[in-house]
Amino acid sequence: MMWAPSSELLRALLQEPDRSGRYSYLLDHRPEVLRQLDEGLSNVTHGDLDDLTGLARVPVQCARQGAWEGALSLAGNVLNSAMEHHRIEWYRQEFRAQIRDLRGHTGPGATLRRVDTAIPLPERSVGIFDLRAHLVLRSIKNVFADTRNGVTTQDTFNRHLAAHHASYDSYREEFTLPALLAMHTLLRVLNEAKEEADQDDEEQRAGDRQR
Repeated sequence: MMWAPSSELLRALLQEPDRSGRYSYLLDHRPEVLRQLDEGLSNVTHGDLDDLTGLARVPVQCARQGAWEGALSLAGNVLNSAMEHHRIEWYRQEFRAQIRDLRGHTGPGATLRRVDTAIPLPERSVGIFDLRAHLVLRSIKNVFADTRNGVTTQDTFNRHLAAHHASYDSYREEFTLPALLAMHTLLRVLNEAKEEADQDDEEQRAGDRQR
């Protein structure tokens, strides 16, 4: 994750031997993770994201109060809505000519899988900024993994399973903090992309006025 958790927590997570260990570590450090998420959401300031950012604060509060099922449900809905309404603009801005055609790929999950399979990772020598979109996509792709082939359980949070096969298999407390981190990360990268697009537009208008 690029904005949360902190580098200290991230280094500790990388020392865990498996996903189960990382989930346990996050739960053990829940107050600090939630504090960082609250602070991070304050940096999502673009007007197009105001409504979603307001909603995103609610599952953080739910998790703080122990209502993790509500936190998980609303985090999934914020993730889905953010992708539903902003993904195409984001993909085209980030990948430009690399992703020329998304026809035939509808919905957040299908378009995410198309981008994930069609766009190779940059060379290892690039900076973190150039990896930004790739890292975010890979951090959220399990949320939108295809479950149409009879899959009714998954060892990571899946929005479709939570919405259509609600049970304590698809809702697990250990999924809560990873889902909140994914929600926060997506909103942060969308915010940056929109601010950059606005700046590019302003520079273009300034150049036009000088001609």
